[in-house]
Amino acid sequence: MTRLLDARTSQNASFVNSAVVPLRSGESALMGIVGLRVINPTGIIRVDLYAIATFFSEPGGIITYFITIHRGPTEADPLVYSGAQFQYISSRSSVQSVFAIASDFDVSAPASGQLTYSVYLQSTVDSIRSGPESFNAVAYCDT
Repeated sequence: MTRLLDARTSQNASFVNSAVVPLRSGESALMGIVGLRVINPTGIIRVDLYAIATFFSEPGGIITYFITIHRGPTEADPLVYSGAQFQYISSRSSVQSVFAIASDFDVSAPASGQLTYSVYLQSTVDSIRSGPESFNAVAYCDT
């Protein structure tokens, strides 16, 4: 049997073109952070993580978008997921969405009773984070 511990969402932009946030080439940017309350878990803790980020980029060759999820608030914390998406943009501007679906399995219960996850974005060229942007996390345990 499974028991829901907590579910949280970090929502920066709900709709297409609802944000205009610059993302400089090679620089990481925090997109979202969530704290899950995991009070009195029993058995194994599992966390499901879902993220979407959408970018607007000018034409000019191959662009790579990176998305990483960490257990903790910083990029120095343990990496849970790392993904990349490649896009070739030839003669006109492009909008590209990047998705992450990840799991963190057999997580130790923290003494504080809170698990924190963060998602970071990076691009190989200057881009605009245009929305939608969303980061969701759900924690479960065995009963």
